[in-house]
Amino acid sequence: MPSGDRLGLGHEQWPSGTDRSAKEVASLIRNWLTSVSELGEMIIDGLFAALESAPGYIAAGETAERIAELDSLTQEQWTRLDEIYWRNDQLYHGVLPTRALRRMYQWHGREWPPPKPSPSGDASAARVSAGSSPF
Repeated sequence: MPSGDRLGLGHEQWPSGTDRSAKEVASLIRNWLTSVSELGEMIIDGLFAALESAPGYIAAGETAERIAELDSLTQEQWTRLDEIYWRNDQLYHGVLPTRALRRMYQWHGREWPPPKPSPSGDASAARVSAGSSPF
C-alpha cells in the first residue's frame, strides 16, 4: 500500500458505515445476507418461525418489522407469510405487527389483509376482504 494511502484496503472493499446507525447497518447486513441463496433461506425461515410462534404483540411487532425490511420474497415465501399471518392471533389482532406487515404488503402491491387460507389450506380459494368475516 502506498504510504500516502491512509484509507487502507477496507476503503475499497466496503463503504464506511460511520454515518449510519447500528440499526441501519444491521439492516444492510441482513439484506445482503438474505440475498445469499442458502443463507438467505435460513434467515427468512428463522424470521418466519419467530413470527409464527410470537407469544405477544410486541415480539410479533419486532419480528414483523425485521421481515418488512427485507428487500424481496419469493412467491412461495409470500404464500407462507400469508398463512402465518392468519395462524397467530398476535399478528392479525396486534397493531404493531399489522402496521409493519401492511406497509410491506402495500409497498410490494400485495393484497391487504392477505388472503385467508381455506380449511383445506388453499389460500386462493378463500379471499377475505378487509373488515369482513368468513363466518
